[in-house]
Amino acid sequence: MKGWIYVITNQAVRGLVRVGVTPKDPVAFAEALDKGGLPFPYEVGYEALVPDMDAADKAVAATLADRSQGKGWYSCSVVEAVRQITRAVSGSILVESRYDNLCLADRMYEAVSSSDSVRRREVLSDPQCPPNVFRFAVEREEDESVLLSMLANPSFFDIDLGIVDLFPRVAKFPTILEVIAENPRVPPSVLEMVFASIDESQLPLPVILKLIRNTSFSADNLSRVVEKYKNEKNVLRVVLERTDCLPHAVSRIAWIDWCDCISSEPESIHELAKTHPAWSVEEFVSLLENEAKFGDSPDMVAAHRACPPELLEWLFRSGDRSIKEMVLYNDACPPNLLVNVAIAGSIEDFAGDEERCLADLAMEHPLNPIVRASKADSEVEFRALARYQYVQVLLPLAKNPACPAGVLKEIATSWSSDVREAVAAHSLCPPDTLCFLARDESDVVRARVAERQDCPSSILINLAHDRAPKVAREALMNPGCPPEILKDYAESEYFEFRLLVLDNPSCPVPVVDLLRKDRNRDVRKKAKSRYFGASEKCP
Repeated sequence: MKGWIYVITNQAVRGLVRVGVTPKDPVAFAEALDKGGLPFPYEVGYEALVPDMDAADKAVAATLADRSQGKGWYSCSVVEAVRQITRAVSGSILVESRYDNLCLADRMYEAVSSSDSVRRREVLSDPQCPPNVFRFAVEREEDESVLLSMLANPSFFDIDLGIVDLFPRVAKFPTILEVIAENPRVPPSVLEMVFASIDESQLPLPVILKLIRNTSFSADNLSRVVEKYKNEKNVLRVVLERTDCLPHAVSRIAWIDWCDCISSEPESIHELAKTHPAWSVEEFVSLLENEAKFGDSPDMVAAHRACPPELLEWLFRSGDRSIKEMVLYNDACPPNLLVNVAIAGSIEDFAGDEERCLADLAMEHPLNPIVRASKADSEVEFRALARYQYVQVLLPLAKNPACPAGVLKEIATSWSSDVREAVAAHSLCPPDTLCFLARDESDVVRARVAERQDCPSSILINLAHDRAPKVAREALMNPGCPPEILKDYAESEYFEFRLLVLDNPSCPVPVVDLLRKDRNRDVRKKAKSRYFGASEKCP
C-alpha cells in the first residue's frame, strides 16, 4: 500500500524525533497529533512517498533500532533520521520533501559535521545546541579546541552518559582533563576515570589538584590519592582542605608527613592533620598498630612520638636491637619499660653486652624515673615517682634533699630497708615518720633514727634500750640523749656502755665525775680525760 514515511519533531521532546508511516498527508497527520496535549505543536521535518509503506516502515525501524526510545520515537536528529531512511529505502522513494525552515537542529547538525573547526566551536558552545548534535560530536570530534568549547557549554552535561562516552578519546589531552576534573557536574564515575588515567610518572599535578577540590570526587578515593601522592605535600594539603575527608586518609597524611619530617623541622602537615574535623586519635593509633605489625616500617612506629605506651612495649619485646633502641630513644617510652631495661642491664650475672648497652640508653633517657628521682623538684613529680615500687627509683627519691615530708612518709613503708634507711636519714623526715621507723624490723634503720641529732627524746629513750647493740650505741652517743639515760648507763655492768656514755659530747659533768672512780681502768682514763681536758695525762 502506497503511503508516506515521516520524520516529526516537537520542542517539548528534546533530543528525540518521531519516525513512522501514514497513508495521509504527513502535515495533516502532525496537526492531528497536536490533540495529544503537548505544549508545542508537532512539526514535519521530512516526508517521503513510498509504494509499500509497511515494508518501508519495517526497513527503517530496523535501521534505527539502536536509537529506539519506544512508540516510534528515536534519539537522533532529523538529519540522522533522514540519512538512515534513505539508506534503508533509497531505491523506492517516489517523492520526498524537507522542511529546513523548521529544523534548526538539522542546520546545527550540518555545521558540526563541517571541516571548519571555528564553525563547529560556535555550534557546540551554543546553549541551544540539541543533545543529538552533542552526541554526534562525542562520537567523532577530536579537535582539542572544539572539545573545550563543548565542555564549557552547560547544556552538554544534560545528555546522559555523554561525558562517559567522550572520555576515552580525550584522556590524552591534559587541558581537557583539567576542565573535566574541576567541573562539579561531571559524574563521579568519570572523575574516577580521570584519576585512574593519571600517569604517575608525568604527575599532572594541576589535574589532580582540581580533581581533589571537586566535591563530586568521592571522599572514598582520597585515601588512594594520599597513597599515590604521598611525596607531594601540595596534594596532601589540598586533601586536608576537604572537610569530608575520611579519618583513615587524615591519619595516613599525618603518618606520612611525620615519617618524612622525623629529623627536620616541626611537622606542619602532621599538625594540620590533627586540626581536621575528621581527626581521630583512635584511627591514628590503629594505623600505627597496623604499620608496626604488618607494615614496612616498624622502626618508624617505634620512633613516633604519638605511639601509645602499650605498642612501644610490644615493639620492644618483639623487635630486634635497632627497634629496641628506637623505642628507648622515643620521648613517649613508658617509664616502667625504662626502669626494667635499666635494672636488667645492671644485673652482672645475667646481663649480656646487648642488655648492658640498652640499659645505658635507658639511663640516658631524660624521663627515666631512676634519673628523675634524684632531680625532681616539684611535689607533683615527687608523688608521681613515689608510685613506683622499684628500689632503684625510691632510693634516689628518698635521698633527694628536696623530697617533701609527705612523700617521705609515703615511701617509709617500702619493702626495701635501704629505702627506709634513706628516709630515716633525710633531714625533712617528719617526727611521726621517725617514730614509725624507730620500730622498724631492721636494726640498721633504727640505728639511723638513733643517730639523728633532731631525734625526739622520747624516741631516743626507747632506742637507747634497743635489743640491738649498734642501735643503743647510736642512741647513747646522740647529743640529744636525755641525761637520765646517760646516768643509768653510767652504772651499767658492761664497761663498753660506760665508755659510750663518755663518748657522748653532752654527757653531764656529774656523770663524768662518777666515772672517774670506775672500776675499769679504760673508763677511768677516758673520764679523767673528759673531766680535766684532753691534754691532761692520767697516772
